[in-house]
Amino acid sequence: MSSIMDFLGSAVFWAAIGSFGTIVSLVAVYYQIRQSRLVVTADFLMKLDKQFQSKTMRKSRKELVDIMERNREDFNTIENHREVPDFFENVGLLVSTKVVPVELVWSTFCYWILPYWSLLEKYVSWCRETDKDPYHYSEFQRLYENVLRFEQKKRRKNIDSKTLEDDLIKDEKSLSD
Repeated sequence: MSSIMDFLGSAVFWAAIGSFGTIVSLVAVYYQIRQSRLVVTADFLMKLDKQFQSKTMRKSRKELVDIMERNREDFNTIENHREVPDFFENVGLLVSTKVVPVELVWSTFCYWILPYWSLLEKYVSWCRETDKDPYHYSEFQRLYENVLRFEQKKRRKNIDSKTLEDDLIKDEKSLSD
């Protein structure tokens, strides 16, 4: 009995208890930080969605698809309506820097990313040639590739770009100002 009391009163025992408490505290802090990051990321994504659904952006989206429907190679006119590709360039940067996970972007924006890239791919090539900048809209391209890969993995089917483009044009044209 005395040896148990001696052990409980020893510095080694209390050091071990202190170490255990520190480890438990660190694990708890880690999980709190992780949860906090998820909440902040979700909030940030909701703000991006709000921006994308704003009256100004809806107007820009509608104008862009009107142009694309008339002539997909009217690059000078498209150049004056860059809000949509610029938005996706910024979202792509957030994904590539791991601020926002691709799964959350896929869940929120896949419907628009895939067909908009398909519609704007020739415009992006034109921008790269005109500006002599091979990285122009490179984050948008990487975003498209990541979201496409995620979509194919999730749905286990090939993507019909033409159908996606047609659906997008129809839906975006019906946006109210």
